[in-house]
Amino acid sequence: MKRLPEAKCNCLEAVYRLQKEQRGARVCTIRDYLGIAGPTVSVTLDGLEKMGYIIRKEYGMVDLTPEGRKIARKLYEKEVFFRRFLIAMGIRKEIAERDAMAVKNVLSDESYERLREFAKERELI
Repeated sequence: MKRLPEAKCNCLEAVYRLQKEQRGARVCTIRDYLGIAGPTVSVTLDGLEKMGYIIRKEYGMVDLTPEGRKIARKLYEKEVFFRRFLIAMGIRKEIAERDAMAVKNVLSDESYERLREFAKERELI
C-alpha cells in the first residue's frame, strides 16, 4: 500500500467509515467526524482527488474510487486490528484507540501482516 501522510489517511478512512455508518460523506460530516477545520478537510480532499482516490459529487458528496476504497478499507482493518491487539495486551481502551489510529498510518504492510499472524497463532484476538 502506498504510504500517505497522516491527514490524508485519516480523511480517506473517515470517508470510508461515514459511507458505512451514515451512507455518505460530505465536507461537513468529515469535519465533524475528524474534529478538524472545514478548510483543512477541503485541502486534504483536493489532494486525495488529484491522487485519484476520491470523487466529489453533487450536493457536496464525496465518494471513494476503487483504489481509494481499497486503501481506506486496509487502513480501517489495520486500525481495528491494532485497537483489539492493544486492548488484548491490557492497554486501556482510550489509549489503544489513539495508538491504533497513529500506528495504522506508519507501520508497513509487512509488519502489520506479521503481527496479525503472530496474534492469530497465539489466539490473542
